[in-house]
This record gives sequence, C-alpha cells and structure tokens, in this order.
Amino acid sequence: MTSLHQDQVSFTQAFRLAVDLDLELLGTPRIEKWKTKKLATQAADGCQFCGSDAGPFELVHFISPHVGGPHALENLLAACPECAARAKRIDWLAWRGKAKNLATALAAQRLDVIAHAENHLLRTREEARTKPYLLRLMRARWQHPRFVVRAAVSQLGGLLAFPKRTPMPEGIAMLVCLHGGSPVAGAHRIFAVPQDCFLDLVWLLIDHGAWVRRVEVDGFPDPTPPDDGPSRWWETYTSVDDLVRRRKSRRGSVPISWIEKPMDPLSRIHLAGLLALRSGEAVDHNWLARHRETDDLHLVNQRKRRT
Repeated sequence: MTSLHQDQVSFTQAFRLAVDLDLELLGTPRIEKWKTKKLATQAADGCQFCGSDAGPFELVHFISPHVGGPHALENLLAACPECAARAKRIDWLAWRGKAKNLATALAAQRLDVIAHAENHLLRTREEARTKPYLLRLMRARWQHPRFVVRAAVSQLGGLLAFPKRTPMPEGIAMLVCLHGGSPVAGAHRIFAVPQDCFLDLVWLLIDHGAWVRRVEVDGFPDPTPPDDGPSRWWETYTSVDDLVRRRKSRRGSVPISWIEKPMDPLSRIHLAGLLALRSGEAVDHNWLARHRETDDLHLVNQRKRRT
C-alpha cells in the first residue's frame, strides 16, 4: 500500500469519525414546553400539512433544525402521525402532502421561515447588490428541497457525506458524479471529490438546496485560502439582513466603500499598495485599470469645485 493511499484511507476514516461526532453534537431538536401551546390552537383546524382531522397531533418543525431550520415559533406546525413522520426526515418540498389547497400557503410560509434560517452566503461579493435583488437570488435557491451535506477538503481532495436514513434529492448523485465524485468503498453515502472540483461542486449543491456543514478533520487542514470568496462555502448567516450586512463588511481592515467609490488616482494607488501589503499578494493592476476612468473624472470634478 502506497503512502498516498494510506493517507487517503486515514483521511476518510478521520472524516467518518468527525461526521459521527457532528451528528452527536447536533443532537435531536427539542421543542420547549411553552411552545407546545401552539399545538392546542392548531390541532382544532386539523393537520397543517394535509388537513386531516385524524389525531393524535404532534408539533413538528416545518423545516427541521437538522437541515438548518430555525428554533422559532413560526417554524412549528401541528401534524398528523403520517405527516409528522415525513416532516422529521425530509423537506416538505420533497413530499408536499396530499392537500393541494394548502400547498400555496405552505409554500409562502416555508419561504418566510427559511429566510430566517441558517443559510449560506453568496459565492461572490458582487452578487450582494440590494436587498430585493438578494431575495430573488435566495428564493431561486430555496425552490429546491432542503437537505444536509457534511463536507471536508484537504490536499488529498474533498469528501462529502449525505445522510444515511433519508433519500438523496433527485439528480444530486448524478451532479456529484459529473464533478468527478465517486462513492467511497465501505462507506455508505460518502463521496470522494477531486480537490480542483470541490468548490464548484459545493456551491452547486448549495444552489440546489444543500445546507453544507463543514467538518473539521484533525491532521488534514483545509488548503483553500481563508479569503472572502468561494472558499468560505461553510459560512452561514441568520437572515437576509445579516447577509446584506456581512457582504458589505470590511475586507481585511479596509471598508468596501473605500475600495469601490471614486477617489483621487494617487489615493487609489496608495490603497492598492496598502491592500497588497496586508494580503501578501501582488498589487491588483486590473482593479486599478477598472477604476481609472471614474477616478480621473472624479479628479476633474474636484478641481472644478475648487475653482
């Protein structure tokens, strides 16, 4: 057995242990007693998913915390035994229940709930323009059933773990295979992915409804640079307002508004050098060239004001 193969086996074994530990830490979501009062009021109207009046009813999370659902009162619904069993395992979008007359209201409620659930950032900062624009992007992502993926990446490649007890969403296995993913022998629902395909695949999974949980594997550090771009696939936010705030936050210690707004050309060159020193990278000449025209116009306007 070669040294590289031994390292890959060790990485996979450590990943499986870390996934099991993450499952234990996540635990089984509990509903506080004071929240169960909502059951009494909703049960009078029957099951909130299918409309059945056949009890006993149970209070369940509309979007399970196991896939990033919030522990909010709005995320709790009364369900009959059949619907409760499904709601605990998979997203409502994957089964939708039997009553078509309830589907429209449930779809709207799901969007409202998931907007205040744990969700991933966008892949690039440029996507964060305005709040309405962000909402459109997020809602396009949330049209897919929600599912959880546990992931880790090292110099040896990436590993993805899908839940064993719930069905994989349609087409996801094919999506993984198309990006070079292959099932790991002896490890159910774990796929190995080439390192150069890992980030693209993870963001595709996120755009198809995945809540990707980063798993720390001891001895196998993540080789991707900790910048504010695609490599922060594991970072989440708690609401759309939080997303807007974080995407407009500081890059290093220099506010984004300093970087994007028109300024004196010499000031921009000075700032480019400052950013290069702090990041340890070369001066971004493309960024300087991209703002040259607006900076020159800004300088001309400044001179007109002074005269």
